[in-house]
Parts: sequence; structure tokens; C-alpha cells
Amino acid sequence: MSESGRASRRFRWRLFAFIAIHALIGVHLFLWYKLGFRPFGSIGLEELFRTFIQRGILNAGALLFLALILLSFLWGRAFCGWGCHIGIIYDLFDRIYAKFPRRKWFVGTGWILAAFILIYFFLRPALLIRNSQPPGTNMIQMVETEPWATLPGWIMSLIIFTTIFIILPAFFGKRAFCKLLCPWGILLGALNRFSFFKIRKVASCSFCGSCTQVCPMDIDVSKAINSVGAVNSHACTGCMMCVDVCGDRTLAFTKKSSQVPVNAREGTFHEIPPTLPPANRSFRFVASLTSIGTRRVFFVLTSIAVGLVYSEIYGFGHFLAFCTGVTVAAMSVLILWRARNQLKIVGYIFLMLLWSVVVKDGLAHYHYNKGLKDFAMRQWQSSQYHLEQSDRFFWYPPTELYLKLYTIYKGTGQSEKQEAIRLRYDQRKNRKRKS
Repeated sequence: MSESGRASRRFRWRLFAFIAIHALIGVHLFLWYKLGFRPFGSIGLEELFRTFIQRGILNAGALLFLALILLSFLWGRAFCGWGCHIGIIYDLFDRIYAKFPRRKWFVGTGWILAAFILIYFFLRPALLIRNSQPPGTNMIQMVETEPWATLPGWIMSLIIFTTIFIILPAFFGKRAFCKLLCPWGILLGALNRFSFFKIRKVASCSFCGSCTQVCPMDIDVSKAINSVGAVNSHACTGCMMCVDVCGDRTLAFTKKSSQVPVNAREGTFHEIPPTLPPANRSFRFVASLTSIGTRRVFFVLTSIAVGLVYSEIYGFGHFLAFCTGVTVAAMSVLILWRARNQLKIVGYIFLMLLWSVVVKDGLAHYHYNKGLKDFAMRQWQSSQYHLEQSDRFFWYPPTELYLKLYTIYKGTGQSEKQEAIRLRYDQRKNRKRKS
């Protein structure tokens, strides 16, 4: 069978797995919402943190994630390649994404952003809330959490869809979200090194580089298999595109590799072509001091800073906020390091305007959070100051800000401000009713 035939057949199997999994999800939603038959609730992977770790309740979503973690010791991050809806949508539009530029300066930083989202927004708050509550008894309650309770509305879903599948690939190529921001992928991928099955070298390699070129996760497959005999990268999703494209049949998704010595005298299967850089400490140290290293550090720090600014304001969730963060970081890197001549001047002006908006929203977010904390501690004067400052900086102040200021004005006898904020609140309600 030809290489294209093998790839097409493999993709059909992956598409079948995706359809089967999501057909079962559709049946579950139909039984829950239409027939009222509710054997189990939400199967969202975030349930492991917000329900099990935080509240000690083992529900369907938490059980599913724990099962995927255990299966990762067997197959690695294969769920991302065979069952995830985001990954299969990327693959369906692979020909379109292949036309986008594949920039490599961010490669190797995605795990940092994904790990930050996982720890800061999911694990940390779950542990803090669990530790702040009195000890309780763990229980199994499969119907806990309604299936659609944690999902965004249709408008926000459309914005997220556009960002993940159009904007991010324009900067980072195919599988952009998977490479940079998926917290579940980084947790499952951390077990790739210990997985029983993985992409391994089973025959001699001709160093054509096709496996590296086709990898949607930008893994240097050729270097990996010719250095250690297997792909141990956390980013590998087990999609087996590299296996299908290999004309030498060098690769296989298997539990055991056939070590094929090239040099009989040395008796080793480590085939490092002369074009690959030496993997020693001095090289890595020098590489970290280059402009590529500087760009990566700038990219990561900028992505985190902007992601924290937009997380939980304007209706942005963590994922959309960090999609915004990596987009702003990518535009900044491209203008600061790549723009030339007159484009650089226009780019600098654009960056100044862009970052003025980010700084403005950052001040709004800071004052809003500080005002809410002071309100909870009944520090009315400080809370009023910060909430009023955030009201100045927000493009669209949250309704909660109006309610908190109204409470403060009423409790402190500021009748004119109380009436003004009530009028603004009523006007917003009337606009929402009309829309």
C-alpha cells in the first residue's frame, strides 16, 4: 500500500474513533435533557479538579480523567490524537493549515504555558478551597454537575471556536491550541516517557526527514528516534502520521523496538546524521543565549501576563484569555524581531496602541479584584476607591461592579452616587431585554 493510502486509511480509523466517542456523548445528552434518564452527569475533564479534588466528590468527569491518566501509562497521549474533538477538527482542515507558515521560534515553550494554566487555574484553587474547608468524607456521586453547566454560551463558544481554529493557526500552524495551551494534554503527555506503547524505531533510517516534516506537533521525530530509539516527547499524540509517511518503514507504534545497528563495530542503533547539532551541555547553554532563546522567554512571559489580564473579565475564560495572550505575544515577537524597514515603524505604532489597551485592561482587572477583596473584608473606603477606578478603566464594566458600588453608596449614605449607579444598572437591564 502506498504512503498516501496508509495515511488515508489511518485517518479514517481516527475519524471513526472520533465519531463513535462523540455519538456516545450525544446519546448521553439526549437521555439527560430529553428523556430525563440521568445515570451520570458532566464528563468534562475539569471535573477532576473542581469536583473531586475541591469537594471530594468522584463524578463521571473525574472518573474519566483518572481513567485517561491510567491509560496514558499504556498508550501515552493517544487520546489527543484519536478522541479529542479539537485535534480531529484541526486534522480535518489540515490542507488549509498546511498553507500557513510554520514558525519554530515558539517550539519548546508550549508545555510551560499549558502547565501554568493547569497549575494556576485548576490545581491551585482546587487545593486552596479544599484546605480551607473542614475535613469531609469522599463520596461517589456520578450524577454530580449537569452536563452543560460548565460550558459557555453560544456567542462565547463562537468566539472561542474562531480563536482556536482560525486565529491561532494563522500564527502557529496546525494543532496550535494542542501545542501551546491544552492543560489536559500536558498532563497526559507527561506520561509519554513511561508509556508502554510509543513511536519507536524498528528499522534502519535514511534520514529523509519526512517524519519530522509531517508531525503536526512540530516534534523532531528523526532526531528523537535516532538518538534514543523512540519519541518520548510530551507533545506526541500518537496520531501515527510519521509512521504512515515513512517510506523506509522505520517507525511503528509498538511496545518494543528492533535495534538495527548501522555500525557493526560499535553495535549501536544511534544514527545521528552530521547535520544534527551535538546534544551536549555547552551547546544547550550557548543556544539559550541566542536571540531564539530570548524570543522564547519574551513569548512565554508576555503570554502569561496578557492571559492573566484577560482571564475572567469581559466574559473571557482561562482558555480564551490565554489564546489572546499568545496572539498578542506572537504579534509582538513578529514585529520586534521580524519586521523590516517601513513595516517596522508601522508595527511599532500598532504595538503601542495594542499594549495601551492591554495596560488599560490590566489596571481595570487589578482595581476590580482589589475592590472585591476589600468589599469582602468590609473595608468600604478602600473598596469604593478601587471599584471606582476599575469603572474608569473598563470598556464594559461587569454587572457585579454596579451591585457592589450600589451597596457601598447605600451603606455610606452617598445618595447621589447611589441613584446614578442605579440608573446605569437599569439602563443596562433595559438594553439586554431589547436585545
